[in-house]
Amino acid sequence: MSGLTKILDIENLNVSFYSDSVKTKVVKDISLEVYDGEILAIVGESGSGKSVAMKSVMDLLPVYAKVSADRFLFEGKKFLEIKGKEKRQILGNDIAMIFQDPMTALNPVKKIGDHLIENIRRHNKMSKKQAESLAIEMLERVGIPSPEKRMKQYPHEFSGGMRQRVLIAMALCSRPRLLIADEPTTALDVTIQAQILKLLKNLHETEKMNIVLITHDLGVVASIADRIAVMYGGRIMETGTKDEILYNAQHPYTKALLKAIPGTENGKKCKLEPIPGSVPQMKDMESGCPFYSRCEHAGEACLCEFGATHDYSDTHKSYCMNDLKQLNERGA
Repeated sequence: MSGLTKILDIENLNVSFYSDSVKTKVVKDISLEVYDGEILAIVGESGSGKSVAMKSVMDLLPVYAKVSADRFLFEGKKFLEIKGKEKRQILGNDIAMIFQDPMTALNPVKKIGDHLIENIRRHNKMSKKQAESLAIEMLERVGIPSPEKRMKQYPHEFSGGMRQRVLIAMALCSRPRLLIADEPTTALDVTIQAQILKLLKNLHETEKMNIVLITHDLGVVASIADRIAVMYGGRIMETGTKDEILYNAQHPYTKALLKAIPGTENGKKCKLEPIPGSVPQMKDMESGCPFYSRCEHAGEACLCEFGATHDYSDTHKSYCMNDLKQLNERGA
């Protein structure tokens, strides 16, 4: 994707947790780019390291976490080297994050209007009246009816979908360059999921907002993502455009995820093919391919090394010790 501006540029990001002098790597040598004008989806099972990787961008990891990277740039700035007020300014104004459970992200004894006004005034030099006016405008923009009335209500008086819209409105108040959406539709029914995804897509287009969408559901990203990164066991297994991942997946893990999506073929319902086994503990995946114990094509080399790089286009890469071309020709 030469010629496009990189908003976020990360190379070989590692995140380790330290407990009782024991070091556990939970994100291992991942490289990601977010280009200006795109939506990047990071997909994988729970526990694959998606949220941890993005919380390192937001500086939201616990004190026992250590972050390192060969390159970590936000709009060309060396992000890990930025400290104090300058970093808070970037995180407040240029990068925002919405979380998967809006009820725990909102203070139950504080009115919705107070949440928004406090957030606006923290990052903008505004009077309370100006902040209130902007808060009402943001609630209206995310599709909340009667915003003046809603400003005076508490989180428990909102539905799950409406609470999620409130969090999106809070993120929009500073008009960030990058919005990280961490499983924003997980706790919602399918109808509300579609509404929230449509809202994010609309904001991406109208506000020129770049989005990183974290999800465990490949079906969710089909309607919204430009590119997809597939994660497992703290590593990126495959990256590519939406069409490359959904219609030309190469890595055994990506293909297994796709087979686990409900669907139809020739008008008939397809039988789901669950991935055998379960996600191993991070401490058990220090070396080799993390998918080794669940992959039917795994060999001895997979136990020792993570994976060779297979390039299929400028945008499509996969990481596996197997000869993927040979596997795919056999229909594996």
